[in-house]
Amino acid sequence: MYENENLTKKYLKQFFSENKSPEGVSLASHDLLKFAIKILKNWLKEFGSESNFLQSEGEILTKEETEIIIKDYLKDLEIENLIKLNFTKNMIAPTSISHDAKRKRTKMNIRLPVEYRTDRIITMLHHEIGTHFLRKINDKKQKWHGKKDKYDISSCIQTEEGLAVVNQYVEYALNPTKKGFFYRGAINYYAA
Repeated sequence: MYENENLTKKYLKQFFSENKSPEGVSLASHDLLKFAIKILKNWLKEFGSESNFLQSEGEILTKEETEIIIKDYLKDLEIENLIKLNFTKNMIAPTSISHDAKRKRTKMNIRLPVEYRTDRIITMLHHEIGTHFLRKINDKKQKWHGKKDKYDISSCIQTEEGLAVVNQYVEYALNPTKKGFFYRGAINYYAA
């Protein structure tokens, strides 16, 4: 059971409405299922369980430690004044970025209690800030910004999400002691 049932229903409705048959039946793609299963089998062979995997990502951070790490990351990118941190209990996902176009403000929403671990928080920041947020900032500097219909530009969210996941695993690729399984992506694909 999720604390916020209405938010859960909203996300599920969105998920199931994206791909429908002519009869209105939700379609799931099995194209990459064999790869997801292979990733999961190798991941289980390496770690044995999710508990073991989570322990390999270090200790759980406190809210204060999380805030310091995120603020340092934003400062390193010189964007600390562009994002406000918002710690909240009313979320399903551990992290989300929300934009208020009217106020021209961006919030990074972080679910409480914090579940980040010492080795995982930077990968999350590469995903959410280093990909999604910086793409949005870059988009605002393009001649097509606010005129996507004129230039016949459609949403790039699927490609962007793929790049964000790859960017998330850069830390693993650079660290010879870590193994960068696409475990979370594989389990989400398998479950869907």
